[in-house]
Amino acid sequence: MSLDDRLIDIPAVVLAVSGAASVTELSAVAERLKKNLSDISGVSRIELEGDADEQITLALDDAALHRLGISPARVLDTLARRNQTIPGGFVVVDGRRLSVLPNSEFADIEAIRATPIELPDGSQVPLAAAADVWRGPVEPRQPETWFDGERVVLLSIIIEEGSTDAIRFGQRIRERVASIRKEFQPYDIQEMFFQPDKVEERLNNLAWSLVLSVLIIVAVVFTGMGIRMGLLVASILPMVALISIGLYDLGGGVLHQIAVIGMVISLGILIDNAIVIVENIQHHLDQGSRRLDALRTAVGELAGPLGASTGTTLAAFAPLLLSKGGTADFTRGVPVMIMLTLSVSYLLAISAVPLLAARFLKPRRHAGKDRLIGLARALGGLVSRYPARLITAGVLLVAISVGMTPFMAKQFFPNADRPRVIVELYMPEAPIRFVRPKLPRPWSG
Repeated sequence: MSLDDRLIDIPAVVLAVSGAASVTELSAVAERLKKNLSDISGVSRIELEGDADEQITLALDDAALHRLGISPARVLDTLARRNQTIPGGFVVVDGRRLSVLPNSEFADIEAIRATPIELPDGSQVPLAAAADVWRGPVEPRQPETWFDGERVVLLSIIIEEGSTDAIRFGQRIRERVASIRKEFQPYDIQEMFFQPDKVEERLNNLAWSLVLSVLIIVAVVFTGMGIRMGLLVASILPMVALISIGLYDLGGGVLHQIAVIGMVISLGILIDNAIVIVENIQHHLDQGSRRLDALRTAVGELAGPLGASTGTTLAAFAPLLLSKGGTADFTRGVPVMIMLTLSVSYLLAISAVPLLAARFLKPRRHAGKDRLIGLARALGGLVSRYPARLITAGVLLVAISVGMTPFMAKQFFPNADRPRVIVELYMPEAPIRFVRPKLPRPWSG
């Protein structure tokens, strides 16, 4: 026996059907709309909310029952025996056995009203002589749904998880609703909730954040390394991003905001390998080495250390990748994307980047005049002159940070800013009084 604890499905689209005062009528229209939308690619299932199920209500007339001399139990027993499907035998045709079922069950309200009830003297009267029968909503009342002050029936459309593009799915839903809207007039079909729009907006924001991060990194690289080496290092960013997304898709991954966030986080880390390789090759070229020799020397010197450095970072994200539970299902895209991009960046750093560097880099005439060499020497001199003070200051800062941790507000996910509110109403309790009506007395079945 296995326990499936992943049964929580959130509807991607919620449509509201309105335009009639009768909830039963709206329920029939919503059921018809459900059949029209069920064949759309990507639909897992469609659930109705606020619809009214129907029941057959039988109200017995106590005075008529007393006058005819029959009891409610006899009426109920007659109805139970009448509304049965009893096999009437079978027919064998070409070696196939077919059962014959008589039309003995109730087909409509009139058939119930016409049911003969046997009297004590052996005669019979129709049920309508002693009771009233009608079709109506189920009692007690079911949950109701309202939209803009109007009673509606909702269609909650649930998308197939992990295999459907939400944005294209939303387009297909809107196209189908637009094509059949005239068939449902005078009823109105409105969008009460549309998740694909939220997905598109969030991914667009994350895409711009990704582009802005790339531009900032490229600007920093150009400032510190110069135009030629900066272009070579920056070229690894689109290569790593495209290859990683392709591998992520081949592995069955779904591009969502958590995966994009993981890619944004990894941008500043994945470029380190390329920086080290390009700088080392440039150093050997400045020392007079040939291009091919500089390439071989740089890869031979740095393949192992960079592999170890990348491996430690991957190991740091392994616990987050191996975690289980509902929260892990939500956050697993971060370690997957980070580990994937870092692995790809390492492979490119020891393969494609050295080839490009050996092809386009040139020996520098003034190699000693690096733009940041002065800052580096100043910081190095500060460390050599005051090592004890710097270590003490670092330890003190760490201790202060740890000491302030209990005063920091903590929560796993940030607060959502979406304008969606859930209101729970607690109604006052009161004693329930049961009052037996005189006429008629209802019976529901």
